[in-house]
Amino acid sequence: KLAEEASRRAEEALRKSEERYRAFIEQSSEGIYRFEHERPIPTNLPEEQQIDRLFKYSVLAECNDAFAKMYGFTCAADVVGLRLGGLLDRSDAQNTEFLLAFIRSGYRLTDAESHETDKQGNLRYFLNNLVGVVENGFFVRSWGTQSDITERKREGEALHESEEKFKTLVEDIIDIFYEVNVQGKIIYGSPNFFTATGYAPENILGEHYFHLIAPEDRRMVVDHYFTQVASGVQDTRCEFRAMRKDGTRVWSEQNTRIVRDTHGRVLKFRNVVRDITQRKYVEAELQKLSV
Repeated sequence: KLAEEASRRAEEALRKSEERYRAFIEQSSEGIYRFEHERPIPTNLPEEQQIDRLFKYSVLAECNDAFAKMYGFTCAADVVGLRLGGLLDRSDAQNTEFLLAFIRSGYRLTDAESHETDKQGNLRYFLNNLVGVVENGFFVRSWGTQSDITERKREGEALHESEEKFKTLVEDIIDIFYEVNVQGKIIYGSPNFFTATGYAPENILGEHYFHLIAPEDRRMVVDHYFTQVASGVQDTRCEFRAMRKDGTRVWSEQNTRIVRDTHGRVLKFRNVVRDITQRKYVEAELQKLSV
């Protein structure tokens, strides 16, 4: 009886463990999946042959609904049984690199990007964590989780395209234009920026913007940036004495715009600068006359 009771408790514990496992899989917002190989793949095969066999023998044996919905299906039952090629586009060179990286890493990848196609034929981008199971020198199955990063990728691509168009436009403007990241490093300058400052791109890009400001005005400009970020104002203006590479000081008017990401986080500062030395001279002369 004691043995029967112990066996019953063990079975009950196993059942509850499996229920918890199933609940975790089904309720996860991440796609969770398992591929089995109809024929185990020898790990000593050349990489290209392993990839050939993955597309030929790898079958989706298990997944949750979240995984299926990432491909435009209703539930897991709609996709279980699909072969790898039904989800992963073999003609995409980046997917080949994805599988090569998986094999070369000993069948283990973290945060690896794959390009896949949903039910409607739309390209989707996924971020994968993938672990392969090797038994007696044969690769037999893979477990993985994935997150859909399609919108993030599209936003990034749209931002990149917008940035390229903007910089093409900037190349032709007369004003001095430069960008500073959140660490205060200069990350871009228009042609006129390098002419006006006297610096070559290789000597100033990546350096702190302090190099462009006379020491007596640096604190004021730093405070201006911090105040702009804290206030939430997108566009501001300030005047300071700019300093060329040769030490020459030039009165400048700087208009600054904050560039933020879709979550409102500051990405960088865009600055348009004009030489106002002549104006400052006239103002000083008028001040003398008024006295």
